[in-house]
Amino acid sequence: MQIRSIHFKALASAALANPTLQANLHKFGTGGLALLRARAVEAYGRDAFEELRLAGEAIRNRALANLDVWLERFEAEATRRGATVLWARNAEEAQALVLDICRRYGLKKAIKSKSMVSEEVGLNEALVADGVTPIETDLAEYIIQLAQEPLLGIQANETVLDTVCRFCFEKKKI
Repeated sequence: MQIRSIHFKALASAALANPTLQANLHKFGTGGLALLRARAVEAYGRDAFEELRLAGEAIRNRALANLDVWLERFEAEATRRGATVLWARNAEEAQALVLDICRRYGLKKAIKSKSMVSEEVGLNEALVADGVTPIETDLAEYIIQLAQEPLLGIQANETVLDTVCRFCFEKKKI
């Protein structure tokens, strides 16, 4: 298992050296959130926009300050609705919980959605080591998984497309 967050600087340096990703980030910075922000400021005025931004920041900070309460509330509500919530203190416990479920039901494949949590705890690697094939539900993420490329969290579409094309042409000879 590899905790990727401890390698953030190296991963960030590699991403910064990726010309496709840099081009996409430039487009995003000049057209994505920056454009949406400019439109909101124009539509509602700078003062109203700043007031809303500060209100959002306060909500986020309040939620983070009381995260334990919110998590317990989520668990209670999810349990009330029939879900089972599992808690893990670390990556090894998280892996063990998932692998226990796989073993209990004799699973050979695990259909899963990509999440940074599963990436951080090395879930795919643990599943494979235990004889369970993880299959991503998102096609681009699945191809990135097949290409054995690391997930980077929020990825620019062209970066994903570049990986998909490279995988298809180089690895699978399509």
